[in-house]
This record gives sequence, C-alpha cells and structure tokens, in this order.
Amino acid sequence: MAKVFHTPWFLFLLGLLALNLILCSWEKSVIALTLYWRRHFLRSPSLFEKLPYAAEITGTPPTADITETLQRKFTVVRQDGNAWYAQKGLLSRCGATIIHIGLLWVMAAGLFRIYADDFGWGVYDATIILPEGKTTDVYYSRIDRLKKPVEGNLRARPLPFNIRALDFRAEYYPNSSVAKSFSSLVEVSDGRNSEIAEISMAHPLVYGGFKITQNSFSENPQVVRGKFSITDRETGQTYVLDVSPNDPVRIPMAGEDNTFFQASAIEGEIAYKIFDLRGNHVLQEGRVEQNPASMTLEDIERTLSHSRYALVIPALFPNFRIGSDGLPTTENEHFENPAILAMFYKNGKPNGSLWLFLHEAAQSVMGQPHPEIEAYFRAYRKRGGTASSSTLFDYEVLVELRQRFPPKLLGKFWIQPGTVFEIPDVDPKILSAPNVSSMPRAAHSSSLVTTTSLAQADPLKSASAETTGSESTFRSLSDGTTTPSKIFSHLNDETTRSISGQAVEASATTSQPMRFEVSYQGTTSGHVTYLGMIKDPAIPWIYVGCLIILVGTMVAFFITYREVWIWRDESSGKTYVGMAIRRRGLPYRPGEFADLVQRLSATLQPSLESSDVPSSESRNKCL
Repeated sequence: MAKVFHTPWFLFLLGLLALNLILCSWEKSVIALTLYWRRHFLRSPSLFEKLPYAAEITGTPPTADITETLQRKFTVVRQDGNAWYAQKGLLSRCGATIIHIGLLWVMAAGLFRIYADDFGWGVYDATIILPEGKTTDVYYSRIDRLKKPVEGNLRARPLPFNIRALDFRAEYYPNSSVAKSFSSLVEVSDGRNSEIAEISMAHPLVYGGFKITQNSFSENPQVVRGKFSITDRETGQTYVLDVSPNDPVRIPMAGEDNTFFQASAIEGEIAYKIFDLRGNHVLQEGRVEQNPASMTLEDIERTLSHSRYALVIPALFPNFRIGSDGLPTTENEHFENPAILAMFYKNGKPNGSLWLFLHEAAQSVMGQPHPEIEAYFRAYRKRGGTASSSTLFDYEVLVELRQRFPPKLLGKFWIQPGTVFEIPDVDPKILSAPNVSSMPRAAHSSSLVTTTSLAQADPLKSASAETTGSESTFRSLSDGTTTPSKIFSHLNDETTRSISGQAVEASATTSQPMRFEVSYQGTTSGHVTYLGMIKDPAIPWIYVGCLIILVGTMVAFFITYREVWIWRDESSGKTYVGMAIRRRGLPYRPGEFADLVQRLSATLQPSLESSDVPSSESRNKCL
C-alpha cells in the first residue's frame, strides 16, 4: 500500500479531489448562508397558486397577530408592509457543506499521516524483536517504507517503556508444522506501572498510545528455557510449561486464566510457586531438586506413576553398534551413528518403545511400528554449562512426536536422557485406550535385528553381530512389560554410567497436601517472537472527520427546510398563505401547514371598513 499512497500521482489526484470539494462546498455554503438575509415577498395570487401548499383566507388578520403566529413557529420572520416571509430548518441547507468539510478533514488527516510516516512523526510498520526471557526497550522501523526491512534499511529507536517476553505458545494444524495460532505473554513496564498481557493475532495490546500486535515467530536453539511438568491432582490434567528464571507463565487451566507458575532457576536447585496473579495469592510453593548424582530408578518410576503419557530415553548411543554379545553398545563417543531408545508410558504403565536413529536411512529400516505415536530423532546438542570432558548425560536430543489417530503434530522437544518427559496434548481417546503390550514382531525381528541391514542403511561403517543374539536382545528391550529397571539392566556398564539420569524431587514448604505435582524435565529451546507496533497520530483526526460527516448526514436527513409566504390583500379583503418545502430527508408532515392556516383564521377580526359582525360568506379556501 505504501507504493500507492506515497506516490506523486496519488497525491496529485488527492489534491484534485480536494479542490473539487472546496469549490462545491463554497457554492453550497454561499447559498446556505445568504438564505438567512433573504427577503423574498409574494404579492400575487398567481404566485401563491404555484406553491406546493397554498390557502386563501377570507378576511385580514391583524398585523401583530400574523407576526406573532409566524415567530412562534419559525426562526426567521421578515415583514414588508402587508407581506411576510418566514423560514424554518435553515440548518438543513448546511448539511451538504458539513459533509464536505468532514471529507476534507479526513483527507487532510490522511495527508498528515503520509507525511508523518515519511518524517517520523508517528510509528508505522515497526518491529520489536523479543526472545523469550529477554527484555528490550528498542524497536526497529524501516528508513524507506518502499524497500524491504533488511539490514541497512532499519533504524533502532527507543521505546518509552520496557517489554519482556515471558512465554510464547503456538497451536499447529493437525499433522502439520504450520501454526494455526500463536501468542506471546509479555510484561510491559514504564517505571511506574507494569502490566502482564497476552498478545495474539486477534487481540493486540494497546499501551501508552502504542498498538502492539503479534506478527511472527521463530524457534531459536540459543534461547534456553527450563521445562516443567505440572499435574493438577484435582482434574488429572497435566501441563508442560517452559519458563525462564523468575518469569511468571500462565498455566492454561480451563476456566482459570489467572493461575501462573514461576521458577527461580532452570538448573540446579529450583524453588517454584504457583499463584493467582490477580488476587496476589500463592496457591502452592515448593522445590524441585536436580541432582544427577543421586538419581535412582525408583525416582523415575515414582515420577511415572503420576504421569498421563510420558517418554523416557534410557539410552543414548553416539556411535550405535551391536556388540559381539548381541547387546546394543556404542563403539566410541563420536556422534557418527547416533541412536536413542525411546520408551513410552501411559497412565504410569509401560506402553511400548521405539529405536530412533538420527540418520533417516537407518530410521527408514527401523520404521515406526508404534500404533499410537510416531517419533523422530532430529538433532542433539550439549547442554550449556557442562564440562568439556562431560559424559553422555550432559547431552540433550531433539525428538519430534506425532500422534497417529487423529493425526496431529505434538511438537518438537529437547529431552535429556534419563528424565521423564510428559508429552502434552495427547488425545483423550488414546489415554483411555489399552496400553500397548508388545511391539509387532516384524518390526524387531526383521528390521532391527540385523546389523547388515543397518550397515546398508547407514553409509558409515558398522560392526557385525550375531542375528540370534540381537533378536533376543531387541525383543527383550521392546517388550511392553519392560520397566526402567529391566532396561537399565540390559545396558552395559559404560552406557549406564553415561546416562545415569537426573533426580527429580519435589518438596512442599507446608505439610498440607499439595494440589499440584511439579517435576523438572530439563531444558528446551525457546522462541524469538516478532511483535509489530504502530502509533498513528492521524487516527484521532480521522475519527473527528468521520464524526463531522455523520453529523452533516444527520442534519441533512432529519431537518426539513421550509419557507412560508403571507400576503394580506386589503383590496379584496383576502389573506393568501403559501409554503414551500425542500425535501432531503424524512417525509414532511403536511399537518404543520394546516395548523398555521387554522391559527391565522382564529385571529380574524372585522376590519375598520366592515360591519361589526363577520360576513356569513367568510371562509377558508385551499387553492
């Protein structure tokens, strides 16, 4: 649109239109304003006969009575001897002028907006770049709005307030990576007041005269967030949130839009609280302790007992091979053929498992035999703050999860091996379905058992292994009744030590039973949200112009302009009354003219030349 409204030819056409309106308004205004001083008298019966409304009264009402009657009903009354002229509703003749003034006002406001954009008097098409957990006090606008917002065409300007991204959420279309809706939870502060609000595509935030909208977003691995699972024991609903330290994040509970979760950190010993932000009331406080050295298998099983649909990665193999004993192992710690074992748990019970490979060719051999969930190993990374000689426990893996029926993308999640990850948004029908007792044999005996198949799928080198031993091992690891204890017992000592796990313990500050169970699920990637911002100084002026147009339309539509002429013919002893109406809006009520004639007739008195008794032939005659 900037390529139209900012061009010289558009401004030239706008100027021609304004000139045309000014000339039309001048003509109409001169006519309307001169009507007030108009002195137009009629003194001929033939002229009265041409009027839309006319009447003939036999008799001559007194001069004072005629003047008084007209002044009672009309705003402008003129007299010239025995002739009268009156007006009413003169404002309606100014309706067109008022409308034209409103149009010119709106055009002037639009022109001001164009130049305000060019000279920086307002804020247009500006962008706020805001990573989750970060605060900014600047925005970026284009120097030349006719060019793309690229480096060199952007300038940073200060915001009159600070804005911080507390959280970002996106809802995707089923079986798609396209977002159907997304929103940002932000905190705005100007030093005196602060406000927490959610900005979505349909609900912008207006603060300090600025309109802030949700434009777009992108995932950024450099933005690290802590992931927590919160289970409401009253409803059985589980919510998975990612937070930054000390940032309140709304818990999406049905019917409760003001319950927030806040954590003091995203690693180490973490204190948390759940509170009602509007009522400033703390609902629950506690601690979530992260202690890799003290984690036990009982901790995992205790956490699983409260979950709805969970994923545990008990093994990460940087360079997956089948050992001579038929067991899976890693040749070394070089990530040449990464693989993970993903075990699913539903309602605290085993629910099948999958082997996931980073190389797509290897994964295609493995297939996706799980009847409820498809899982893909997309990437791996080293956790921040770990030592250079750290173990496999210090890594995280990116897993993409998809629900089979109904088809839906559940999301991509960074998961740390040895932790319990609660999968969000699983369909209730899947949660109520029976657990997967065992995996199809074909998926394990024919696809997974042979190292030869893996070697063909993976261009990297692969060690040989005995088919029989591999088959029994994989069948055992994929058994639906497998517990974490059984899985860990099948792994060799080196691998078990590498992914020994992460302790997740919750402790309450009070002895009262806690409504919410909080568990820590490691770290995850955050998002960068892009907010749009606009402050248009021309908007109030445009509203004023629209109001002027509305007033002019109502004036022209609801007010009727009327003109009345009265001539008292002394020679014939008759009084002539006539009325003309300018119909522009509502239909005129003709009873007003009849009422005027009746009032004048009621003032009739004998003239000095006539007898004291009115003639029996005196009558009103409507022409």
